[in-house]
Amino acid sequence: MTNSSTPGSENSGSPLNVTLVGHSHLDAVWLWPWNATLHKAFRTFSKNLKRLDRYQGITFAQSTPLFYEWMEKEYPDLFREIQKMVKKGCWEIVGGMWVESDGYMPCGEAQIRQRMYGQRYFLEKFGRISEVSWIPDTFGMHSNHPQIIRKTGGKFFFTTKLAWNYENEFPYQHFIWESPDGSRVLALQSPVQCAARPGPHERLEESVKKHNVLVKEGEEAVVNYSSPYVPDEKRGSGFVTDVLSFYGEGDGGEGPSDGMCEEALSLGKLRGYENGSVHGHFERVEKKYADRLPVWKDELYLENHRGTTSSQARIKELNRKGEEKVITAEKWSSLTSAIGGCSASPDELEGAWKKLLFNQFHDILPGTSVAQVYVDAERDFDAVFRAADMTRDRALEEIASRIDTTLPDKRERRRVKFSTGTALILFNPLMWDRNEIVEMPWGYPGVRVYDTDNVEIPSQVIFRDGKNLLLFKARVPAFGYTQVKLAAGKKPSSTEGIKITGLSAETRFYRLKLDANGNMIELDDLELNRSLLSGPANRIRFFKNSPKEWSNWNIDPEYEKHELDSRDDAVIEKIDSGPVAAAFRITKPAPENGKVVQEIRLYKDHKRIDFINDIDVKYTESLVKAEFPFDVGAGFVMTETACGTHKRPVDPRTPFEKAMWEVWTQKWLDLSGPSCGVTVLNAAKYGFDAKGDRIRMTLVKGGIMPCSRTDVYTHRIRYALTSHSGSFQEAHAWKKGYEYNHPIEAKLEKKHGGDLPPERSFARLSADNICFEAFKRAEEGEGYVIRLFEAEGINTDDVFLSLPFEITKAEEIDFLELEALHELKIDENGKRVRFSMGHNEIKAIRIFPEGASS
Repeated sequence: MTNSSTPGSENSGSPLNVTLVGHSHLDAVWLWPWNATLHKAFRTFSKNLKRLDRYQGITFAQSTPLFYEWMEKEYPDLFREIQKMVKKGCWEIVGGMWVESDGYMPCGEAQIRQRMYGQRYFLEKFGRISEVSWIPDTFGMHSNHPQIIRKTGGKFFFTTKLAWNYENEFPYQHFIWESPDGSRVLALQSPVQCAARPGPHERLEESVKKHNVLVKEGEEAVVNYSSPYVPDEKRGSGFVTDVLSFYGEGDGGEGPSDGMCEEALSLGKLRGYENGSVHGHFERVEKKYADRLPVWKDELYLENHRGTTSSQARIKELNRKGEEKVITAEKWSSLTSAIGGCSASPDELEGAWKKLLFNQFHDILPGTSVAQVYVDAERDFDAVFRAADMTRDRALEEIASRIDTTLPDKRERRRVKFSTGTALILFNPLMWDRNEIVEMPWGYPGVRVYDTDNVEIPSQVIFRDGKNLLLFKARVPAFGYTQVKLAAGKKPSSTEGIKITGLSAETRFYRLKLDANGNMIELDDLELNRSLLSGPANRIRFFKNSPKEWSNWNIDPEYEKHELDSRDDAVIEKIDSGPVAAAFRITKPAPENGKVVQEIRLYKDHKRIDFINDIDVKYTESLVKAEFPFDVGAGFVMTETACGTHKRPVDPRTPFEKAMWEVWTQKWLDLSGPSCGVTVLNAAKYGFDAKGDRIRMTLVKGGIMPCSRTDVYTHRIRYALTSHSGSFQEAHAWKKGYEYNHPIEAKLEKKHGGDLPPERSFARLSADNICFEAFKRAEEGEGYVIRLFEAEGINTDDVFLSLPFEITKAEEIDFLELEALHELKIDENGKRVRFSMGHNEIKAIRIFPEGASS
């Protein structure tokens, strides 16, 4: 920085407009168990209250509503003092997320709940929300974040983490960040890092001039990783002179020291400096520069910490399972209440949600905490699962008790009777009809399955992990149920269309061939009459991954030079061949005396291939990938982001794209070419790499810091693939990822009459590109909230949502459930809501069933 003035000189100062704000960066405390974290948070809050009282004129910002709730419950006197300081204006609440969560792996509904619970808590306890999304240290952010910020009361976004890029310098400090639907926030990638002093900072002015680019008046420059720089012809003169300089000790450092506070007071007397607020800085920049800033329309990818989407595999599995369980339980509970069953309150699952959100913090979910944290996390997720299962079971029992299960038989059969009943009710939590494989534990030696028309459904009992599993395929209506009847009798031994000959298998969908090492060397789609592979696929590859620093966080850029010999001398067995499924078991050695046991399962009437793997990892600093070289001619890979999709190039051209050699998705990814595509489904495997048509899923990523033997154990890993004709949109391929992660629920029920028919769809959407994400009780008052999003990038008019009850009113609302945006049309029958969805839009609709007050 060219200014060399020292504090105390009234006539000197900064050529910039520097806003000074104290803060505490408490991230490192999350590396420790909860009780240590609570104590550290208490020390931080109490010390900064005393400093605000001692150093009149400084300001202090603190994020994370959960911290405040801890203070409220454990230290109420301290909490009341914080409320006074917030009201006084010297303590600023920022953030709005329940915790500063990971930016990629939480599902869309979880990320919305982070901000809904956080902002509503701020409003209740402090009379205001935070307009600043404060996420200084999260390891990258998905592209839909601006939409979620906007619809949860935010206008601004703050981070520092992109300064940690290894390969490329992020081009901007102040910029407009736009999500795919067009939502925009004013964003700041701060030039000042978390552990800074108040200033002056060396070379700050040089950095600000370089990265605070302005666009010519009347022009707009939309930039992204494919075209990252403002063209010269659109570049304006000058730069943003406003700087937010926040100061405080680093990770776990309890905020500003006495020396920092004194320095801030002295600097505040100089020209160009002020002790102000975070919100004040953003509001000033918005007023002066908002229409001249470049528009960044992309994710915010961190060229660092790429292993965090895979490290500590168990926490990823718990998170995915927890999200599915809580969201599904909430849907069924809300439905039951809405159709006149057991009452469901909005806080029924709030405790489970908050435990889930807590463990999405950006050191816990990314796998970068100490071992004890994950002991605590297991305990938390046990509680989440219990609460969700209890809520779901109560709701499904209520529905099942009202279903007419007295379907007559065309001929007498010996019923399979259990204490819980003879009819098997199948529940579908997704809002489209599903023809799905049902897999459930089964102890009965022989069984036949019949649908509601008394037509026998092919079924099969297989033996896995010391227990029997019953498999059959059933059609279950959208957000509804059907039932099947169970009768005694052994199944015929015929494969009924599944052919296995040596190392080859064939169904009506696929022809598959293995080599002697257990790799797929042929995979033909028989419907499309074409091969899907360009080389050996489902090849498990082992690498030694020894990054120079941040072991659990990072992947060595040169890991491919350190591949370990996996000794592909495999033992291949046919373990099943029946009317529903056929399977191979492949057993082969892995490095350091480890072992891989794979099951490859094909289905007679279901176009999906399942891969169930037990991978025994015996060595530290592991990196294990499953490789699939496809042959579909794709130019990009479609991936799932929070309530949406993201398109990634597979032939990178810019230095920024080339740095994305390990990327992420959620439940699925899709490679589609001119005429067909392949969709790869996963169960909590978020990391992968793509090059051309080759996909490599990251299955295991070990490390030695902060846990010395991370992920050194036997991993049960599931993934699957399916293929389709046409484009990703034409195939509605994203639905397969939801189906793979939201299984059909099965419940035995006794024979009885009821006011509900044998089969029913409770709700249905008219458009195949709209996803039904959540159904919940409103946070306040009467009514229910349904969350939807557009999944394929298509503007869609005249969407109809059919419901099982009459509606007196329907309205679109904000995601905090505080404001009605506009009323929606209800059809004459009173059971169908009409609305439109913009491309990539997320929408919340509040409905009032007849009898509920609005």
